[in-house]
Amino acid sequence: MEGGGALDRALNPQLLADALGTHPRLPSPAEAGSLLAQAEIDLFFGTQTEHARLLVAGWYLHAVAGSRPGAFPPLRRQQAGRVAAHVFDVFLQGAGVEPSEDERLRYTVAAQHGYLVGDLAPNAIALASQLGAATPSIGDHPGRASMHAAALLLGLDRRRLREAIDGWSVEVAGLSTRWEDVDASPFGPARATIAGIGHLHAYLLAGDAAALDLAIGEFQRALQATGGAADTDSRWVAALLSDLGGDLAGSSVWAVLPPGRSATARALVLSDPPVLVFWPPQASFLRSAPSPLDPATRRQVLAFPTSAGKTLVAQVMILSHLQTSDGDVCVVAPTHSLCREIQDALAPRLGLLRTSVVDAGPVGSDRGIPATGRVVVMTPERFAGLLRTSVEQVLERFSLFVIDSCRRRDYADRVWRPRRSMASSLGYSVGRWQAGSA
Repeated sequence: MEGGGALDRALNPQLLADALGTHPRLPSPAEAGSLLAQAEIDLFFGTQTEHARLLVAGWYLHAVAGSRPGAFPPLRRQQAGRVAAHVFDVFLQGAGVEPSEDERLRYTVAAQHGYLVGDLAPNAIALASQLGAATPSIGDHPGRASMHAAALLLGLDRRRLREAIDGWSVEVAGLSTRWEDVDASPFGPARATIAGIGHLHAYLLAGDAAALDLAIGEFQRALQATGGAADTDSRWVAALLSDLGGDLAGSSVWAVLPPGRSATARALVLSDPPVLVFWPPQASFLRSAPSPLDPATRRQVLAFPTSAGKTLVAQVMILSHLQTSDGDVCVVAPTHSLCREIQDALAPRLGLLRTSVVDAGPVGSDRGIPATGRVVVMTPERFAGLLRTSVEQVLERFSLFVIDSCRRRDYADRVWRPRRSMASSLGYSVGRWQAGSA
């Protein structure tokens, strides 16, 4: 899930010591590291070892990660979340005794929670893809249904969650004919928890603040329900989401994007793949000053680590620019294959803005800039050819230039150096060179 280095980070002695601390009933950090290493070895060789003490440490770390602000330093909560998530991920992969369906869902939700607290949202999303296709019944397994709903929400699986909630709504309507007060029935905590998940999901889709308030209210009803005393799983999920829901809402596209960008937000949320929340590096950059989405911002160079989300940030800039400016967008990428990827990724989002993206064509093409589409993607060689033909036409057509995956030497050799005077003119005139990778 985390890719190369995941095990190294989880076994880092200092990270384990900072996350776990010391407790007479828990493994020491050194022992926890040994237990986790043995669990990884068992997975590799397909052997079975009892890992009860490691699981105890995982649940303790889960509690630290989910504690209220002020109970532990923020860095310790983040570290505890990452280690706990890795522990549960190991158990999901088959370390120790094969988990039951309920245990598998508990490990999934706990791991997702840890990954989100630990700022590793892509891992939480990936875990949702491992859920079974069948939707648990509230009437047969209320706690299981709540955990399944939570896993889909934390995995931001928009379609499956919507379909599941629709099915549960029909089931709850049937239960209402048998129970005068469903909240006082054995299914009360599950009904309220799933209703809260539905409202939180609705907020992420549409940005309606009232839906967020309704979600928190339903989670509180689940915790206070008089029925369903045995359904501790639904109450656990409600408590987790009551605290984590605010963090999800705060990183949603509606909270991060500046006012007046509702069309941009809808294009992200409703297209495929949907974007409901931004990862921490993305949210931090989009909230930075000067704002990269402010038309007054002249130039910005964006440098993120690999897989930290540069491509999505560039898409947000493009969508926002099209919403707020009459000028078109020129996207320059180093290879034809990357140009096609960018075109395919942008097309469904631009469709919701009722515009399109086109390719400028191969090097040596005798045609000028394509007249259709407000976004044009091209290689540096094609860009250089257009500049040699007519700088004025390029500047008249485009008011935003996105240089994707650029390295200064490459672009100096392939675009700017052959036309020094033109480059000087372009560097002055093209103010909004907004997204590149250095």
